[in-house]
Amino acid sequence: MGFRPYPESKRVHGRLPIEVSLSREYSFRCRPYHGFAGDIEVTNPDIQKYLFDLHGYLVIDDVLTADEVTELNRLIDESGHTSTEEVSGTLPGGGAGEEGAGFLEWGQAFTKVLDHPKVMPVLRMVMGDGFRIDHFWGAWANAEAKALHMHGGVVPFVQTDYYYVRDGRIRSGLTNMAWNLTDSGGELGGFMALPGSHKSNFQVPDEIREATEGYGIDVPEVKAGSVSIFTEALLHGTAPWRGSHQRRTLFFSMGPSHQAYSWHQAVPPTNVKLTERQRLLFSRPSAPHSFGRPTLFEPELESGS
Repeated sequence: MGFRPYPESKRVHGRLPIEVSLSREYSFRCRPYHGFAGDIEVTNPDIQKYLFDLHGYLVIDDVLTADEVTELNRLIDESGHTSTEEVSGTLPGGGAGEEGAGFLEWGQAFTKVLDHPKVMPVLRMVMGDGFRIDHFWGAWANAEAKALHMHGGVVPFVQTDYYYVRDGRIRSGLTNMAWNLTDSGGELGGFMALPGSHKSNFQVPDEIREATEGYGIDVPEVKAGSVSIFTEALLHGTAPWRGSHQRRTLFFSMGPSHQAYSWHQAVPPTNVKLTERQRLLFSRPSAPHSFGRPTLFEPELESGS
């Protein structure tokens, strides 16, 4: 195991990313806002857990192929829900006040991301065997889209947005996965976070909440086809978009299986066939391992039946 310096072109606001290989298929990255950097091959899941616990988020590279990204963007283009005339907008989603299944009705290109085999092990590490889709939506932004200030965090306490560790296991409340359909981050803008803020003991000062750089804020570079996973307990937001291309992201807020953020639940699509495990992700809230509720990781469910 060795280290190599990161080139200047890979620095994000002067900070160096750490890249961590989860398996032979893909890697995840937790980018700190300080410290030494390099490529580290990891076979020990304890290191994966340690880095997520330390920073509150990670990026999984190369989850989707270039062809899969192209197909998703083609379907979004055909939907008519984006514009070059407006600065930013959303794609129809579900749950938390939205009716229907939103973009999931647009075909299996979208539903296949619900329980992608490269993402489920990471969600399991963060949320355990039982979690569900609480709500989801899509977002797009053109050049000069304004910032979305920092939100989330653990102070003041919000019942759904918690983070703690007990018995050697991470216990995260609402946890988000963002499917990046275009390159973003760094000088382009996009997702930003304050690493470690998910374990803060003090309310964030207004000056930091309204900032988009400095104070340790990170705007990690992400490539099209990658997935960013972060606990809602982490202070996060969106830096102003400076890219010449349209930023596109699909967001899924996952909740522990016994918890619901809103009484208005997400529903599965009506015209796209789902696997049994995908259907289970839309189940009504109930405690995991209780009253016959199967876990998401039963062998027959993982096989995609």
